[in-house]
Amino acid sequence: MILLLSCLAMDSAIAMIPTPAEVPEGNPPAGYDTPVHPAVAKRLGDNEAKLVQVLDVNLDAGLVAFKLIDYVMPDEMMGFNPPDCGYAGMEAYPTSGVTLALFKVNEATVETWNVYDLAYEPASCTPHAESEKRLAAAKKAFSDAGLDITRKPEGQKPNDQGVFTLGEAKVQTWTFSTYSDDPDYAKWTGEQNPDMADGHTKTGLTLGDKVLVTISKTYSQNGAGMAGADFPLVWHADGKAVFLVREWSSHMRGGVMESWTFTPVVTLK
Repeated sequence: MILLLSCLAMDSAIAMIPTPAEVPEGNPPAGYDTPVHPAVAKRLGDNEAKLVQVLDVNLDAGLVAFKLIDYVMPDEMMGFNPPDCGYAGMEAYPTSGVTLALFKVNEATVETWNVYDLAYEPASCTPHAESEKRLAAAKKAFSDAGLDITRKPEGQKPNDQGVFTLGEAKVQTWTFSTYSDDPDYAKWTGEQNPDMADGHTKTGLTLGDKVLVTISKTYSQNGAGMAGADFPLVWHADGKAVFLVREWSSHMRGGVMESWTFTPVVTLK
């Protein structure tokens, strides 16, 4: 029990990141035509709500230890009440699940341990003995990789203009959106036969005239659908940085769904 509480209990360093705003329209920024590169690891999540925390970062090795707490909300109209599994340390979010992950960001890979499964019915709750086994495996992997998950380094947010000031480097975030009824849609996206209600967003990080990373998403606007990506936080040192990537989608029937990954380590020069 102590082992679980020490690693998985809620604390003030966990980031609850606000729901993204609607993506603005406009002309493509400089660097828009840069290919979607480099690759990022598989995204984690895609449920209703998220609490995320970086446990440790090694920029030289391209490693990130990550914790994701995702949870589902009751829906009284639909008669849905997710079970309280009684997970240790999760009293504040009793219908939550916890995933620990080791991202090898330069290789675009991720290894995960679902310490507490997100349960939609009591039978899906993770038994205590199994959760201890999964947690022990995750902690061993982090230790073998030289990561200290008690460190919990705080990330840096961009300013109100979407600029990260990282030492002497300034990294600008940008987003461009377009829709299938735009005569230039095929020109901007390369999609020759879009559906009538398609939308497309592309989000990037630019250092001067150098595009570091871009994320592209195409989605249907049916049901007030929207989708996009952003870079909420960065960890940097010695001219290197790794950015948290949030991809999100929304629909009038399903609310906002979010998933998470990281960019490769980028050089700030």
